[in-house]
Amino acid sequence: MGAPNVANSSKYTVAFSNIPTLDLIKDLNLYDWYVKSCTLPDYNIMEMYSDFQRSRIRHVGSRLNDDITPLQIEFKLSEDGMNYFNLVYFMVKLRAGELTSQTVRDNLIKRIDFILLDNQKREKLKIYFTKAFPISVSSLNMGYGEDEEVSFTVTFTYDEMFPEVIA
Repeated sequence: MGAPNVANSSKYTVAFSNIPTLDLIKDLNLYDWYVKSCTLPDYNIMEMYSDFQRSRIRHVGSRLNDDITPLQIEFKLSEDGMNYFNLVYFMVKLRAGELTSQTVRDNLIKRIDFILLDNQKREKLKIYFTKAFPISVSSLNMGYGEDEEVSFTVTFTYDEMFPEVIA
């Protein structure tokens, strides 16, 4: 396992609670340390209208999570490539229904935390995503004789997104 990635300048961190196909908690560092960028999703509320005495009144249309946009995280490829392999392996096992849990809903990443830090690296804001799983992993662009870093993007879907201000 390599050293932490410094590409994000320590202004934020991303932490995974688990990945169902990983046995060792220390292997989660392959994701926490190698985050290169993170695209936080839109948060949308459907809007409905009603008319009353020649005026339009706006209402919240749905309290369901039926309009969720995905979370995208770009990772730097670890030296041994295991952060890419583990996610692809998780997707293959998820698709085939070969994970160890009784129900499919138990085979998810319980929580992904996006934590915004201040200048002294104290946690200020946390946005966490519950019951997530990857729906796509981008291809790897690798070439001979090139010293450029290789990265890949993972798109996650999730049940809910919760913001939290840390005092």
